[in-house]
Amino acid sequence: MKKQIMTVLLTGIVLFLSTKTFATVVATDVQCTSACISATEIASSAVTSTKIQSSAVTSAKIQDSAVTSAKISDGTITSADILDGTIANTDISSISASKISGSLNADTLDSLDSSNFVSTSGGTIGSLTVTNGNITSSGDICIGVCP
Repeated sequence: MKKQIMTVLLTGIVLFLSTKTFATVVATDVQCTSACISATEIASSAVTSTKIQSSAVTSAKIQDSAVTSAKISDGTITSADILDGTIANTDISSISASKISGSLNADTLDSLDSSNFVSTSGGTIGSLTVTNGNITSSGDICIGVCP
């Protein structure tokens, strides 16, 4: 679409009158030699998520400490997002049994040697013997601080 512009110069009388035709110019026709649009020319909240191309915001463009807990939706952090060995015991207040998989033995749970434990169906620890859930001893049994 071409536009016609009439230029009129007046100094009390018409001095000049001409008609010129200009081609329509679009943003892609303009080549900037310096910053075309600076940050001060963009209105607050004018750049919305629909105006940002997919994958345009990269890790390098996110300022350190800019992503806080409040900005992370619940349930969005997965095991793949957590670096192995980064969760310490102090980060965990409790774990339900349903979260533990695989097998655990006494050594894993409390660092005692499994020879210190017997099942209720039978076994012997030192002078103690367990038979069908009953405990018998061939010696003294001490509970608490023993001499």
